[in-house]
Amino acid sequence: MPELRELQHRFMAFLQAQDDGVADFVTRDETLDAATRLEIYRNAYSIRLTKSIETDHPELGRYLGDDLFKHMASGYICKYPSAVSSLRDFGERLPDYLACTEPFSDNPILAEIALFERKLLFAFDAADASRARIEDLQAIPPQAWPGMRVAMHPSVCTFAVRWNSIESWQALKEGRPPPTAAQTAGQSWVLWRGVDRLTQFRKLSPEGEVMLAGLVQDRTFSEVCELLLELVAEEQVSSVAAGLLLHWVEAGIISAVQRSPTDL
Repeated sequence: MPELRELQHRFMAFLQAQDDGVADFVTRDETLDAATRLEIYRNAYSIRLTKSIETDHPELGRYLGDDLFKHMASGYICKYPSAVSSLRDFGERLPDYLACTEPFSDNPILAEIALFERKLLFAFDAADASRARIEDLQAIPPQAWPGMRVAMHPSVCTFAVRWNSIESWQALKEGRPPPTAAQTAGQSWVLWRGVDRLTQFRKLSPEGEVMLAGLVQDRTFSEVCELLLELVAEEQVSSVAAGLLLHWVEAGIISAVQRSPTDL
């Protein structure tokens, strides 16, 4: 009889269809032989993993339909056996699987919908943090704004799309048929967990995309304004940047605004 640790590893290998020898160490009972008892465990294990994917990707499942979803789930479980302790992370490679595996790779919108749902999960599970208030911005004197830096809430992430994946996701969420898959000109969205603990997402304007990227890179307000000069006239850039910042504070995207140490 193998040591317990080895037996556990062999049992896990059996569940992942990599080792059938563990049956030699399983006893039968009055009604079932060892092979049947093991197969019950293996089926239950596969069903649990499939249910995890379904729970994390409900709209993707609706988009695919029952038969294609089951085909996708079984293929994914086979290609990427679970190697993590939390089911929350089991589907992490699902967007890559859809992008590289036929017939799903023939429809690139599927990988985008899956990635969008992964990002929603990230935003929901992100750490808690304070939220900046309008009063925090008002407390910073005008002469200190150029050196001001902004800290994003930990739940904030961005998502660039090339297909109408979010519109399709929204339609499915509302119980409507999704639109026909179509490429877009390229759009960026910001996702975050709101103060009500619900995930939110919003399309970014070109100015918002540039500014948010700059703030995430820990650039000062002045440096962000310089980046915006490629899109906004010089006489308008400060008001555009300030307007976006105010909007994001109100939405709960900003965790803190910080004056430069030299301005304190």
